[in-house]
Amino acid sequence: MDTELCIQRISAASEIIWSLYSPETSALPVPACPAWTLRDLVLHLADVHHFWAETIHRADPSQDPPFESAYPEGADVLTWARACLDEMVSAIRSVPADSPCYVWWVEPATAGAVAEHQVYEAEVHRWDAEGAVRSPAPIDQSIALIGIPEWIESRVTWMTEIPLPLITFETTDVPSSSSLGDSALGSVTVRGTASDVYLYMNGRLDPESLELAGDVSALAALTSRMEYLNG
Repeated sequence: MDTELCIQRISAASEIIWSLYSPETSALPVPACPAWTLRDLVLHLADVHHFWAETIHRADPSQDPPFESAYPEGADVLTWARACLDEMVSAIRSVPADSPCYVWWVEPATAGAVAEHQVYEAEVHRWDAEGAVRSPAPIDQSIALIGIPEWIESRVTWMTEIPLPLITFETTDVPSSSSLGDSALGSVTVRGTASDVYLYMNGRLDPESLELAGDVSALAALTSRMEYLNG
């Protein structure tokens, strides 16, 4: 995904989240993230942006920096959040897309990969934030269609720890298919809109919300690890 397109999409999702935040909504619970209020979500995303800005500037793929809250207590939440996004955007633009960078996935370990991954994170949290105040709009179809295979690729090392059957993800609004696992252990197909499939993969929807075919019980191993895989 082109870097400037990534920045545009991250910014658009962030603006929607910020538009939902006010003194009246700040304490609303986020149904998709039961431990969070809307304020917590806004500050989390700000911390994420601050973390990646510093990590991009560090340019050291071997260093695993701690993820810590950087919010200065008492600061205006939205002012802080906007400053953190600006900080990350500036960092992304300051280096080539192939600049080395620590990432929590396997590869590519580059600033460009961080920019793309932040598109997915911002869009999912946009859905989370909307769910706190209104019925959320689906995940952007073009983002979900790229995000589904990216989700598999970025977590492939972790998923080798789990004996998984062949799981095929099929989208029904725009035909596409991605899969993981070993057919010798069984097979199951998960079908739904690109948004719903991606929301399931990110732990936001139960598998029963989608159309399932094959050995449905085989999904239990994956579903039970969703929190770990999306942590």
